[in-house]
Amino acid sequence: MRDLDAACIFFRDGAGVEMGPGKEWRPIRHMDMHLANVFTEKNEDSMGSDGEPVFRKGTFPAEEFPRIILSDFDQPCFDLQGPGDDYQDNPQHYRNNGTSADLDNGASLSAPETYSNLTGEDRERRLDSTVDVWSIGQIAWNLILNVLGWRGAMHYQEPFLDGHGPDGERLTNGEACTDENLDEGLLQGTAPLEVSARYSNTLKIVVRLCLRYDQQGRIALDDLRGIIDASIADPPPTQAVSDLMMIIPDDLESMRRGHRRSAAGAGLDDESDGRRSKKARDSESEDPEET
Repeated sequence: MRDLDAACIFFRDGAGVEMGPGKEWRPIRHMDMHLANVFTEKNEDSMGSDGEPVFRKGTFPAEEFPRIILSDFDQPCFDLQGPGDDYQDNPQHYRNNGTSADLDNGASLSAPETYSNLTGEDRERRLDSTVDVWSIGQIAWNLILNVLGWRGAMHYQEPFLDGHGPDGERLTNGEACTDENLDEGLLQGTAPLEVSARYSNTLKIVVRLCLRYDQQGRIALDDLRGIIDASIADPPPTQAVSDLMMIIPDDLESMRRGHRRSAAGAGLDDESDGRRSKKARDSESEDPEET
């Protein structure tokens, strides 16, 4: 969360970027932050237990986590119109059509206010860095619960309230979700999502603050950074700080940075020996009526 927060602060402030005469930095919104667009890189002084070049099971000491790399910059945007212009492009030009229920793709992981069928908020409120704050929260939610994609989608699940199915209780289903809903129904450690009980209350509170339906109620990037830094410097006493193990599935090995994806990894004939991937063979052997 710290690295993602730092990236969003840079997008907002442009610290260190030299602008030309008469020009000023305009805050940028990433607008497409989700797990499929977040990668990890080993620290230069911490290569993991497997070493190079294959990184399938990397173990990192508690103070040497891998660096986070944010990708996919085809949707980031900044306001084209100035504050004093008669016509304003923000927010109407940067919203998705419909609600998240209409979008079975990465766009359905965006904050509630990015949808045209928004309810319960000011329709003319500008989109700002709180859009990305929401995304940081949903990424953390996915990591805490290890919840996979909705209906088999390639992207990861949108946050939903504990004890409810993802269809009706998603936080971006077009219906306003109150702060009380989040506090009482998100990351409570109830079945079937008991795993969240193993994480600190501080982390879960922060995630809820990121996922507030009303963008004005979300935690600010700078405040988020302060809480994260304080928690790293002085972890909650009931939470053990342990090493981090990252396990990369075999079918993702061909997608590591700088590596050309093999034909087998795509389910095609392998160029070296003509074999097909196990996933492709299993798929072909299934009875269509049984699936």
